[in-house]
Amino acid sequence: MGYFDGLTDAAFKTDQQGRKVFYPWGVLGKGYITRDEAHYQRLRSKIKWTYIISLPAIIIGQVLYGWKIAVLFAVMYTVWYLAMLTLWLSGLEISGEKITVAEARRNSARSHNRATLIFLTVVSVLFVIMGLLVALGGKVWLGLLTAVFFGGCGWMIFQMLRDKAKQRREGEG
Repeated sequence: MGYFDGLTDAAFKTDQQGRKVFYPWGVLGKGYITRDEAHYQRLRSKIKWTYIISLPAIIIGQVLYGWKIAVLFAVMYTVWYLAMLTLWLSGLEISGEKITVAEARRNSARSHNRATLIFLTVVSVLFVIMGLLVALGGKVWLGLLTAVFFGGCGWMIFQMLRDKAKQRREGEG
């Protein structure tokens, strides 16, 4: 599986009754029970394609045109996502179970490639170092925010590597 599979699978879990549950806002919101396996696969595909299109658009917009276009793309994505959720979640039963950060992380780890997780950990460390250098160069808040953000990302990705190793030892992934 790939990077976008890992992102997508963090938003799903299997509940105690064996049903697939979708958490459109992750740990911050409620879950919606999918109708059946086919519905789960369609919804999962839609979420994955949402990531495949929106994340590169926001990043490329930022690189080519600056933060204002990235914010515009992010706002457009959010409005579109809210509209799509209205359609996608129509008629679905709300789950009584929450998803925890650890569950989402483990689900994501299961679908990520180990090499990708190692690469992302290294990139996160490099961004922390760059952030600290930016802070030392005089742009203190920008540098510190960069270091803290990518430090958190790196820590989470490192935890996913540990989850992946445990899953391999237990024969899960």
